[in-house]
Amino acid sequence: MNFEIIKVFSNNVVLCEDKRKNTEIIAVGCGIGFKAKAGTFISDSAIEKLYGELSEEDKKYLSDIMSNTDSEILDIVEDALKIIDKELKEKLSIYFHLTMLSHLSFAIERSKYGTIIRNPFLEELRVLYPQEYRIAEKFIAEVNKHLEYKLEIDEVGFITMHIHAALRGVKVSETSEQLTLTYELVKVIEIELGHKIDRESYDFIRLLTHLKFAVNRVKNNIKIENILLPEIKKKLKLYYKISQKVAKFAEKNYNILFNEDEVGYITIHLAKIKSKDLDIF
Repeated sequence: MNFEIIKVFSNNVVLCEDKRKNTEIIAVGCGIGFKAKAGTFISDSAIEKLYGELSEEDKKYLSDIMSNTDSEILDIVEDALKIIDKELKEKLSIYFHLTMLSHLSFAIERSKYGTIIRNPFLEELRVLYPQEYRIAEKFIAEVNKHLEYKLEIDEVGFITMHIHAALRGVKVSETSEQLTLTYELVKVIEIELGHKIDRESYDFIRLLTHLKFAVNRVKNNIKIENILLPEIKKKLKLYYKISQKVAKFAEKNYNILFNEDEVGYITIHLAKIKSKDLDIF
C-alpha cells in the first residue's frame, strides 16, 4: 500500500500522498473514505481513479471546492462522472473533474430554491456536439436519480459545453463564444428569411454545421475556393444579399471576416432552406 490519506473529502474521495513519488494526489474509489482517517493507508486495489501530481494552485482550488461542497454531492457527482469516463473511454484532466464538482454543486444548490439558469443554446449544442450532448444527458439523468430537486434540461447543455471544452483542451468560455456567434448568425438569417428554421430539420443541422466550420476556417486562416461563385451570384441574388448581411454582422460584432467564397457557400444553404428541390448546379 503506497497511498497515505491526508484528508477525507467524502466516502469516495480522499487526498493522499503517493509515498513512492512523495507527491499529493486525489484518489477516487467506492468507499475508500468511509470512516477513514488521516494517516491510514489505502489498498491499491480499492482505488478506481487517481488524479496525478497537484500544483500549489490546484491544491488551493481543490481545498476551496471541497470545503464548500457537501460530501453527499461529491459522491453523487463522482458516481456520475464514471459515465463520462466510460463513454469517452478516457480519463479527463483534474481540471475537468474540479470544474464539474464546482458547477454541479452550485447547480444543485440553485435547484433547491427553484433558481434556473436557462441555456439558450440547447438546440445548437445538440446539433453541433451530438456525442457530448448524449453523454451529458446520461450524466444528468444519473445525477437526478439521487436528488430531491431535479436539475433541468438546461444543465444538459452546460455539461455538454464542459465536456466539449475538456476534449478540445480549451476554456468553456471559448466554446460559449462560438455558440453565441453561431446562434446570432442563425437569428440574422431567420430575420432576413422571414421565418424560424425548423430545429428538427436536416436544413438546420446542415446550416449550423457549415457555420461552425466556416468560423473555424476563418479563425485558423484556412482558405477554400468556391468555383460556383459566379453562378451563385447570378442565380441566387436574393440569398447572396442575405449572406452578405450575415457576413457584415459577423465582421462588425465578432471581427470574423468571411470572404466571398464562404459567403457563396452560405448562400447555397439559405437557398436550399427556402427551396427544398433546389438543383441548379
